[in-house]
Amino acid sequence: MKRVLVVLAVCVLVIGAGVLSGQSGAKKVYEATDDGITAPVLLEAATPGYTEEAKKKKIEGEVIVIVVVNENGDVTQPKIKTGLGYGLDESAIEAAKVFKYKPGTKDDVPVQVRLELSFNFFLPNGK
Repeated sequence: MKRVLVVLAVCVLVIGAGVLSGQSGAKKVYEATDDGITAPVLLEAATPGYTEEAKKKKIEGEVIVIVVVNENGDVTQPKIKTGLGYGLDESAIEAAKVFKYKPGTKDDVPVQVRLELSFNFFLPNGK
């Protein structure tokens, strides 16, 4: 019985901490097109690598990655919106994580802004 009470107490603490953390610290994420938002400005970019598998299969096209640029200009929360597979989605996400921005602002205060990044994959000379 004592062991059951200890387990229940731990569960209540973990659940309570999760509820509290979900309520506090959640910062609004703006869209670049929202009124009063100045969009982030790209400072540094990276080019994703073409995977061998995609080259062999002659996969070409566009990968769109949705990201959040935080108040420091760092890319967070990358998610694939439109992918190609064959490792190209993962390659685009890794490149997106390297991007650095001047943060977006609202009333001259840095804020989190959601953006779509487009990565185009085309083989040289259609090979």
